Amino acid sequence: MAPKNLKQRIERAAFSRTYRVLLATFGGYAFTVGFFAFFSVLLALLGESPVEAMFWAVLSSFLIYTLVAIWAAATPRPWITSAIIVGGGAAMIGVAPILAAQLGQ
Repeated sequence: MAPKNLKQRIERAAFSRTYRVLLATFGGYAFTVGFFAFFSVLLALLGESPVEAMFWAVLSSFLIYTLVAIWAAATPRPWITSAIIVGGGAAMIGVAPILAAQLGQ
């Protein structure tokens, strides 16, 4: 019975590792895109010039991607983390055009 249980544990660990790598790569990218869109529009709304807003959004996106990737790889609950990462990225992508419309007024 032990070898079968061991085999299942190894397969589960391999799936967990693969899932975490994919979450860190693609989920981190999606979250960073959402952050970039949201943060650049927010800075422009707060009075920064568009060029400076984009500059600070690009500069901070490197840090955000790194932190999200580390979090995705080290979390004890990858399913909850993936919901937060993907949901947060989608929410920021959804809110950015609404804020951009306020910028045009």
